[in-house]
Amino acid sequence: MKVMEPQEYLRMFDIEDNHWWYTSLHQYLLTTLQSISLPDDVKILDAGCGTGGLSNKARSMGDLTSIDYSGLAVQLARKRNLTLVQASLNSLPLLNNYYDAAMCISVLDQRSVDKEIALNELRRVLKPNGALLLVVSAYKSLYSHHDHVVNTKERFSYKEVTCLVEQQGFELVKANYIFSFLFPIFLVKRIADRLFPAKYAISDLSQPVKPINYGLEKICLLEWKTSTHFPLPFGSSIFILAQKKS
Repeated sequence: MKVMEPQEYLRMFDIEDNHWWYTSLHQYLLTTLQSISLPDDVKILDAGCGTGGLSNKARSMGDLTSIDYSGLAVQLARKRNLTLVQASLNSLPLLNNYYDAAMCISVLDQRSVDKEIALNELRRVLKPNGALLLVVSAYKSLYSHHDHVVNTKERFSYKEVTCLVEQQGFELVKANYIFSFLFPIFLVKRIADRLFPAKYAISDLSQPVKPINYGLEKICLLEWKTSTHFPLPFGSSIFILAQKKS
């Protein structure tokens, strides 16, 4: 099964700890996880951990297991001294009803993943009422060479992904767009990519200079606070918090 290009994993590993997109998203996810009622001996699964940046931050919260299908991703993540399993989300070598929470970030839309089977696997390994934190790419019309390079098969509509999650045995707790404040920039970039395609396709991942990186991170953190009061109508990604039906 196809995975991301090797240079993209190397790029991710180099910038994941400091890049505004990762740092702001990780804070949003961990804050959400901390807001859930979880046992003291919580068991957490990071399903599709990539090079391990989120796992590295989440492991202080409990007993963490991280998996990824890419051998290179696992090799890089092991440099963080994580507990890792190389496996496909389509067939998790994990116990039934074991985890209190599972995170699946920018994985369900990958070419190597069967979305229905993957959600069924996540439901299987979660305890009854276990929490699923899910992030997928939004708006099919935004598909670009960035998505192709990072192995994204499809982008979802809000209705499509929420219905999919419910059909696979989960109850929605929260569903909203994220990266809304920066959505116009994403949109302009995608249009420009189509009008003026690069000779060599690479992802959008690059480390901005510190002042820009700092400013973009603060914009995202402001969005997270704003979105707690009212849902934002659009964004480049969709976040879902769901609960396994008991």
